[in-house]
Amino acid sequence: MTGILAPPVVFFYISCMSSTVSNSSQITVNGQPHALRTAMSVRELVAELALDPRQVAVELNRVIIPRSQYDTTAVHSGDAVEVVRFIGGG
Repeated sequence: MTGILAPPVVFFYISCMSSTVSNSSQITVNGQPHALRTAMSVRELVAELALDPRQVAVELNRVIIPRSQYDTTAVHSGDAVEVVRFIGGG
């Protein structure tokens, strides 16, 4: 049987560094502290990180968030977020 092989998908962790802002809550993004200035959704966090939501996968507290729930899933102080971007290649 012959078929078309899809190129491998490579995951790259996004480096997200931010400065500490006084009177703000903290979350962890890819292992780095990140100031959470206000309550926000996963989609708003992805936008704040200047990422295209169509090109990333988000894990919030060890649970993968479906893209369809980015608008309705809130990020809270103390949360751990992992963001990976899909890069195709072969």
